[in-house]
Amino acid sequence: MTEHPPWYVPAVSARSAPDPTWRLLWRRWPGRVTRLALGLLPLLWLFRWIRPHEVAANARRAGMIAMTSAFAIQMVSQLFVVERWRSLLVAYGADRARLPNRSTLLRHVFVGLYYAVLPTGVVGDALRARRVSDCLPSPSSAYVVVFVERVAALAALLLVAAVTAWLVPSGPDGAVLYALNVGLVLALVLASASLVLPQFTRQYPRVGTLLERVPIVGSALARIPAAQSLGGLARAVAFSVATQVLVIVSVAMLIAPLDAAATPAVCARVVPAIVLVTTVPLTPGGVGQREVAFVELFRAAGVVPASALAASLLTFGLVVGLALVGGVVLLVERVSQKP
Repeated sequence: MTEHPPWYVPAVSARSAPDPTWRLLWRRWPGRVTRLALGLLPLLWLFRWIRPHEVAANARRAGMIAMTSAFAIQMVSQLFVVERWRSLLVAYGADRARLPNRSTLLRHVFVGLYYAVLPTGVVGDALRARRVSDCLPSPSSAYVVVFVERVAALAALLLVAAVTAWLVPSGPDGAVLYALNVGLVLALVLASASLVLPQFTRQYPRVGTLLERVPIVGSALARIPAAQSLGGLARAVAFSVATQVLVIVSVAMLIAPLDAAATPAVCARVVPAIVLVTTVPLTPGGVGQREVAFVELFRAAGVVPASALAASLLTFGLVVGLALVGGVVLLVERVSQKP
């Protein structure tokens, strides 16, 4: 049986009831134009905010080798994202016979990155979840998986930050340490609520009953299902650690040629803090928020603000590059689905 993507609309059978007018229009040229316009919106939004001339100038300063290597590292990190996602899908009961293969999951990841350039990354995550919902016990499980995936990534980030703080005791302080401490508290709360607590309530149902009585968040926490495999959760955190390390390496490769103070040790201490304070975007796509984080947190380590800002723009350039890859994948998908 041919596996179709979630947006596939089957041909109308002679025995089936006629489709509504809006569905017919959606499948014909008005719908194609609308889908094309919706698909181009993230790209148009990106180029409204990005400064191509500044990125190009800073790329020349950093060097083509650094830019190419950083982008290649980001591409490799998506392979670990696929493994993390796949581990969690299996842990939450995905039907292995219907579980998409790794290349298909990678394709979904890139399409999700394309749509993640909209006001928040929630759009990309929701799209990824929708694309694999048919292999899980229920559609809601797919959204639980992407939520837990984000929690695993945050927990891994804090683990990397703790290790680098221990290995590199000297380094930036003030705002960086404050950000790390705040992130540690958030990670502990989210990890215990999303990873540990559901496993505990499954063993002791009365705890779940008591949890539902907690004001505001109790009922929501009690509804989070437990994973069927603790090994899958552990593997997801391990793959997240690899992803976070690659993020640090890619940023270090971009900023090191711009400022001698941006040593690998400094990047190992500062980049996790930047990721922490930009995890929840306060602006569309994190524009401005990311630049302030780069400048202020690297400033605490003695990096010149102009160099930190340049590195932030180059990092945004990597985001654009990944989004463009996702856009190409989406375009190929839609072309291949044409009759």
